[in-house]
Formats: sequence, C-alpha cells, structure tokens
Amino acid sequence: MIMRFVVAYGAAAIVFLGLDALWLSQVALGMYRRELGGLLLEQPNLAVAGLFYVLFVAGIVLLVVFPALNGGGWTAAL
Repeated sequence: MIMRFVVAYGAAAIVFLGLDALWLSQVALGMYRRELGGLLLEQPNLAVAGLFYVLFVAGIVLLVVFPALNGGGWTAAL
C-alpha cells in the first residue's frame, strides 16, 4: 500500500509539476503580470509554493488516482 502510494505520488508529481511549469513559464506569466501585477510578489514564496505542491499532489493521488486504480478505470475517479 505504501509503495503504491509512493509510485502514484511520484508519477502524479512529475506530470503535474511538468504541466504547471509549462503553464507558468510559457502561457500564464504575461497574463498574470498584466491582470494581477500589483498583487504579485517580486519573488515567489518558495516555502508556501512547495507546501502547496506537496498537498495538492497528495490530494490528486488520494481523490483521483487511487479511486481510478481501485475501480479499474478512469471513470471510477469521476
């Protein structure tokens, strides 16, 4: 059970962080600066961002990946 969680967490983290890095660096950066400019920090708070990613990926695994694995397909996670 623990190993299954670790593998699922690692895979979900790689996919999510890759897609989020692509989104933040290529797509959304200009939009965020234009629309939210005054609300953005000069430098991101990496500790808070790291905590968010750890918890968010855990939520993806627990609420989406595990139900899909246990139910035998992706429709079980819906």
